[in-house]
Amino acid sequence: MDLDDTIAAIVTPIGLGGVGILRISGDESTAIADRIISNFPSNPTERYLYNGTIPGTDEILFAVFKSPKSYTGEDVVEINCHGGNAIVKKILAKIIANGARQADPGEFTKRAYLNGKMDLAQAEAVLDLVSASTSRLVDVAFGQLKGVLSEAVDSCRSDLLSILAEIEASLDFSDEVSSPLGQDTKKRISEVLNRIDALLASRKTSVVLRNGATAVILGKPNVGKSSLLNALIGENRAIVTDIPGTTRDVVGETVDLLGIPLRILDTAGIRSAEGKIEQLGIDRARNEAQKADFIIKVLDASEGEPLNEDREILAISPETRSLIVMNKVDLGDNQKMSGIRVSALTGQGVEELKQAINNLLLKDTNLTDGNLLLLASRHEECLLRAKDALGRVLSLLGGTPEPELLAIDLKAAIVSLGEISGVEVSEEVIDRIFAEFCVGK
Repeated sequence: MDLDDTIAAIVTPIGLGGVGILRISGDESTAIADRIISNFPSNPTERYLYNGTIPGTDEILFAVFKSPKSYTGEDVVEINCHGGNAIVKKILAKIIANGARQADPGEFTKRAYLNGKMDLAQAEAVLDLVSASTSRLVDVAFGQLKGVLSEAVDSCRSDLLSILAEIEASLDFSDEVSSPLGQDTKKRISEVLNRIDALLASRKTSVVLRNGATAVILGKPNVGKSSLLNALIGENRAIVTDIPGTTRDVVGETVDLLGIPLRILDTAGIRSAEGKIEQLGIDRARNEAQKADFIIKVLDASEGEPLNEDREILAISPETRSLIVMNKVDLGDNQKMSGIRVSALTGQGVEELKQAINNLLLKDTNLTDGNLLLLASRHEECLLRAKDALGRVLSLLGGTPEPELLAIDLKAAIVSLGEISGVEVSEEVIDRIFAEFCVGK
C-alpha cells in the first residue's frame, strides 16, 4: 500500500437514505476538495462544518481534518450530501477524476493503524463495532476500541520484558548483577500465565456474542411451544391454536436476548405421528435438536405425573445442554418436575427464562460485562503460543536452567503477545485482517 496516495470512498452504506458521506484522505485531500467544491475556502478552519456546492451534483456540507487530528492521521475531507446512490457515486467519480484513487477495503482504518492512531487490536474492534448485531456487543466492542484488550496484553508483555531485561543483564554483567532465576521470577511468570488464562477464558463468550447461538424448543403437541417462541421474541411469529399438531415444520426467528443473538426454532410436537407429514416434522425436530447449541424442553406444569411422551422428550439428545421449562403455570402447578416455571400466555417467568438462557450460554466463563473481551481466533492463537512458551520457562525454572534458554522462550512469548497489538506482526497478517473490512471503513 502506498501511503503517499490520496484515497477516497463512500463511507455510508449503498442505498437510499437521508445522508450520504464520502471521505478523502491523504496529502492532496484539500487540494482535490478545492477543485470540486465551488466555494471551498482558501484556509479552511479545522473541524468546522461548511456549506458548499459541487456543481452538477448536490449542495453539500463538508469538514476538514488536518493531520494528525483525523481518523486516519492524515489530512481528511469529509463530504455530506443527500443519500441517493446516483449522487454519492457521481461525487466519488469527480473526486477520483481530480486526483484520488478508490480506497481499498479497510484502507482508512489500515492507515489509522499504520499512522499510529490505533493499534491492531483496536483496529479489529472497529470491525466488531460496525458489524455488531446487539447492544451488548456494541458495548464490549467499544471498550476494546478504547484499548481494554491492548492494555491487558501490553501489561503482560511489559512484565515479561522486565524479566528478560534482568536475565540479559545477568548474562552481560555476571560479576555485577545477581542471577534472577529464583522463586521470585517463577512467581512473576506464573502471575502472567494466570492473566493470559483469564484472557483466554473470554474466547468462548466472544464466539457466542459474535455468532450467536441456536436453541430448539421441544415438547409434546399442545404444550405451548409456539406460544413460548412468541413470548421470547415478543411477537406473534408462530401460529397458536388449541389443536394438537398445528406445527408441522420448523419455524425460526432470531432475537436479541440480553445482548446475545439467539436463533430460536419451534418444532413439531413429539408424539406417535398421525400421518407422513407429521412424521417428517417430528424427524426434523429431532435433527435440529442434535445440531442446536442447547434445547428448551417444554412440559405442561398443570398436568399430573409426567407422561411417556414427556419422558421421551427428556431423553432426546442428552449430550446437548438443555433447560427444562414447566409451562402453563397459570392453569396450575403440580410441582412434580423441577424446571423453570413460566406461563407463555401471561408472560410469567419469561424474563427468568431469558436470564437462565443467558447463564447457560455463558456458563464456565466467570465473566461479566465489566471484563468481557472479544477475542478473535488470531488473538487466541497468539495467547496460546505465549502460554506454551511460558510453560517451557516454568519447566526450565524447576530444574537448573540455562539463562540463554530462558531468554529464548521469554522472547517467543513476548513476540506472540506483541502480535496482538501489532507491535510485532507480519505484513501478510495485516493484509489478511483488513481484507475483512468493507470499502469505506
